[in-house]
Amino acid sequence: MFATAPVMRGASQPLSPLLLAASRAQSWADVLRAYSQCRTYLHGSYQPTTAELQYGLAQMDNAWALSLFYHDIVKSAAPSATPDSSLVVTLLRRYKKLNFMKGLKRVIEEDVDSATLDGAKAKITLASYTGMWEVALATLLSQPKLKHNPPLRRSVLATLSVNNQWRLALQVLRMPPAMELRPAVVRPLVRCFGRLRQSDMALRLTAASLAAGYTFDAALLSALLVTLQDTNQWRAALEAAQSMQLFSATRAEGRKNCLLFNQLVNCLYDADLYSDYTVDEVVQDVLSRSNPREGVVAGRGPKERQFRLRLHAEVFQHFQGVLLPLSQLYSKIIRIPRWYSRNIFNIATTAVKENNVVIVMDTNYLLQLVYKNLSSEHFYAYMKEQHPDTKAYNFATIVIPFTVLQEAYTTIWEGKNRFSLPVKTLLWSRVVAIVEQPHVYALSLAGEFPSTSLSIFPKLAYSKMSENVAGSFQHDPDLRILNVCVSLQHYLREIKIIENLGGVVPLEGITLFALLKYHVRRYCNTVKGYCVDRLLLCTMDRRMSQAAEQLGIRVFPNISDAPEAAARTSE
Repeated sequence: MFATAPVMRGASQPLSPLLLAASRAQSWADVLRAYSQCRTYLHGSYQPTTAELQYGLAQMDNAWALSLFYHDIVKSAAPSATPDSSLVVTLLRRYKKLNFMKGLKRVIEEDVDSATLDGAKAKITLASYTGMWEVALATLLSQPKLKHNPPLRRSVLATLSVNNQWRLALQVLRMPPAMELRPAVVRPLVRCFGRLRQSDMALRLTAASLAAGYTFDAALLSALLVTLQDTNQWRAALEAAQSMQLFSATRAEGRKNCLLFNQLVNCLYDADLYSDYTVDEVVQDVLSRSNPREGVVAGRGPKERQFRLRLHAEVFQHFQGVLLPLSQLYSKIIRIPRWYSRNIFNIATTAVKENNVVIVMDTNYLLQLVYKNLSSEHFYAYMKEQHPDTKAYNFATIVIPFTVLQEAYTTIWEGKNRFSLPVKTLLWSRVVAIVEQPHVYALSLAGEFPSTSLSIFPKLAYSKMSENVAGSFQHDPDLRILNVCVSLQHYLREIKIIENLGGVVPLEGITLFALLKYHVRRYCNTVKGYCVDRLLLCTMDRRMSQAAEQLGIRVFPNISDAPEAAARTSE
């Protein structure tokens, strides 16, 4: 209910016609109508007071209503003058609370007076908040005294950097009196250089800040990480994070700096184990080794280097110093009841013993279950319908890679969906409920990352896609999920080989080379069919689905061939 208008009835307190007219209003529309009619009746004989206009503004409960009242009532009360500053401040606060940027910008341009020093300060602050870098910079330059105000200059510099106006930002930084190169001052500009791939400028500005005697803090590292990734300095980024003891952060610190740690994980995955080889070199090497006589004819030198796949254990041992602390940190940030950090060979072994299909969930599939409150078994019938031979299995062992949980956490808790806190808590509780099931394995970072030992296979698949221009998919997180799929494919294949050999375990190098030959032949279209029949990737990403098909991995739903199967999942 709307508050009763404070009608004044004393002899010393004259009656307020606008408040009296709005005293029986039941909605903001009634208040607006009453004020408008009363103003029309009293035009030329009565001037609304600030208290009356403040009351009317307080009754407007949305951005549209505020705009109508302010421009039709408040500004028309004094058309030749700027409205009272208290009314302007009230309106700006309400617009800011409602996140109505269009209204904010209009009021700042029309009714915030920058002629006085205080007005100029307010205009710079408001223009910086709304991203109006032109207004912020013009106001700063119009008042010479403001150049001696470091917080305001920093605000303008940050606004210019966010809008990629780095040349103007450098001018603000260098104009007399020169600003101190504190990390908080240079950070927005360093981040801007990273976005624009101006790596040299970002490194120089950071070096200048450090040379001035300032410390290298976590916020500056976060701004510099994009540049370090672009210049292939991933090792330096991880070493800097370790030296700053960021991996020993508390849960609260970890959640506060979640973006920073996600960037550090990206740096870790930038450690390309096979960067010395191109896809064509790998294919030619395997073909020549598979057909040695043809290789000799082709003139392959006896000392030419050979491509070799790394072992899971080899990768884990090499990155153990970073993997373990990062995994422990994410166990604090992403509260999952149980993480799986051991070799995923054990998952494949368990699935075979229990005669289960191994299902790998992608992020979009998991979120589909969460948003619609579906159980992990909901689509089993559709899976069996699409792949009839899976009816022979008991269904199912589910693997959720670390990357999937990381993306789901970011989407629910930090995404642009603007969920309320109770809704976020509810959605995440559904994720936890899925992971708590005994047949579900949530891979930790330490459990997922060793799968990069087979990362060359997803690259083979992606390289055949027409959209992959100049390696545009190189940093796609989907590659990490496909790495897990290929690792499970390798281990399920190895278990089948051991079974066919009567329990004799072959050397892992032999099974790896056999898998390498299989994928090269699929790349060359000389082999068809799936590698193993009990592995299933659940994704609604068309590109990822195509890559999985190229890798010999079954997909549900089969988006590329059966669009109606994908449509069924949204019922």
